[in-house]
Order: sequence, then structure tokens, then C-alpha cells
Amino acid sequence: TRPPSQQPTIPAGGTLEVLVAGRFGVPADAAALSLNVTAVGPGAAGFLTVYPCGQSRPNASSLNYVAGQTVPNAVLSKVGTGGAICVFSQQATNVIVDLNGWFAQPPSFTSLTPTRVADTRVGEPVAFPFPKQALTAGQTLEIPVTGQFGVPTDAGAVTLNVTAVGPFAAGFLTVFPCGVAQPNSSNVNYVAGQIVPNEVITAVGTSGKVCVFTSQATNLVVDVGGWFPKNSI
Repeated sequence: TRPPSQQPTIPAGGTLEVLVAGRFGVPADAAALSLNVTAVGPGAAGFLTVYPCGQSRPNASSLNYVAGQTVPNAVLSKVGTGGAICVFSQQATNVIVDLNGWFAQPPSFTSLTPTRVADTRVGEPVAFPFPKQALTAGQTLEIPVTGQFGVPTDAGAVTLNVTAVGPFAAGFLTVFPCGVAQPNSSNVNYVAGQIVPNEVITAVGTSGKVCVFTSQATNLVVDVGGWFPKNSI
């Protein structure tokens, strides 16, 4: 549901508060939301960050865009203060927020404030991986996620926002639990020079790790947004 009041232009560096709980069929005590968030016609390259209102804005992006694009992405977010979620935009843009569903209290899904768990770009503050360098074509990065970032050691699955940053050629990313065969599917498709994110739900693999395969050389950014207990999905 998208009433006109939820489609203003967000100024550069601005934050839009979207009241959801208690509306659109979402109960007032909902714990988390499944959303599709779209940037429409941004004035310059930048990003959106979706997070629970009332909490500090995390160092994570939910969606990346360039000037003039219309770019959607699936987002899972915890419900914040007053039943609202907040959408921050680095650059001026119109934003559309679509509601897909909600999770109850206490949830089988636990939403987290988005946290960056991996960033291959040189100069970025996230420690993993080290040394900082783009992934090579055909490389698989093993990313430890459980026992940190608010994800318990016995989590069965996690939600991730996975972003290819500046790939060298057209290709794809595949996200899967470490320790199993790489599936014949893609989670993110990209062309050279793009910044392309996508929301991914994946089981946790061997030693609490998830694996990300890239078919072409690219930088990679991964944010965790929540977790599921074992046998819940």
C-alpha cells in the first residue's frame, strides 16, 4: 500500500519515517516487516538505509543507486519507535515503500539492526576480510556470521544484503551455506562497473559460515539483517 504521503522527495542526507505497525493489516505489536523499497530518479549516485526508527542509523546500505535510476530491493527491518521504520537517503530521491508481510512477537525470525559483516574495499573500516582486495573471478569468500553481530551460534539461517561493487565484467554472485555444493543459481547479477545489491536468505553452513561465489572479479559488501532458528524455515 502506497498512500501519497509516503512518496515525498527525501533531500540529500534526509530520513523518511514510515508508520507501518497498526496499519495496512499489520498488528500494532508486529516485530519486523518484509518490505520492497524503491529509489526513483535520484539526483546523484548514493544509497538508502532502512532501519528501525529510534535507533542509531547503521553503517550499512539497503539499496544502492546512480542518478536517474529506478532501483528496488527487498528489505527485512525490525519495527522501531512508534511502529515506524526509517529510510535514510544519501542523495535527494523519491522513495516508494511496499509492504509484503510482517513477523509476530515473539518471532521465529529475529530482526537485527543491519550490520556490515564483510567489505573487500580498500580503506573501509570493516575488518573482514583481510587483506582488503577485490575478489578474483571464480573466487568463493567464506564469511563467518554466527556467534557475533547479534546472531547466535546455533542460528539456522540468516538474512543478508549482498552487494557487488564495481565488478570488472558482467557476471553474478551466488550465496550458499559453506560446506555444501555450490548451487546452480544466482542471487545478484551485474554488469561491469555497477553497484548491485540484493536481499538473500541463506542457511548457515559449516563453522557458522556463509559462502559467496563470484563469477567475475568484484568488490563485495555483505550486511546481516536478521536470523532464523534452526528448522524454522
